[in-house]
Amino acid sequence: MKKFLVAGIIACGFFIVMPILTWAQEAENAYLETSDGTVVAIDKEKNEITISEYYWSTDEEKEVVYSVPTNVELENVAAWQEIPVGSYVDIEYTVGQDNKRIAQYLSVYSAVSPEDTEEEVFVNE
Repeated sequence: MKKFLVAGIIACGFFIVMPILTWAQEAENAYLETSDGTVVAIDKEKNEITISEYYWSTDEEKEVVYSVPTNVELENVAAWQEIPVGSYVDIEYTVGQDNKRIAQYLSVYSAVSPEDTEEEVFVNE
């Protein structure tokens, strides 16, 4: 009888633990999505950045909020909190369980969006 009880407990534990491990693996392997746009707000207290993005499919701009973790990878800026409003950025992100976008990579291109410049500037001409 004890053997059946032990086997039952092990089986129950297996059915409880496996879905948790599977969910953890899925979160670890979440694929990155990309976007770009102009920074319209930085919220240092909530660790969030708001980016105005253009959607070709609907021909409109939308403001999208991204959560910024402490381990975000940065390019062309020392800290994400120092990104000036009006900067044009590329972002790679994952989508959390609550459909919240979580930034994994931020690259700052310029303090203004490329559409706002009248001429191109080339370095080392």
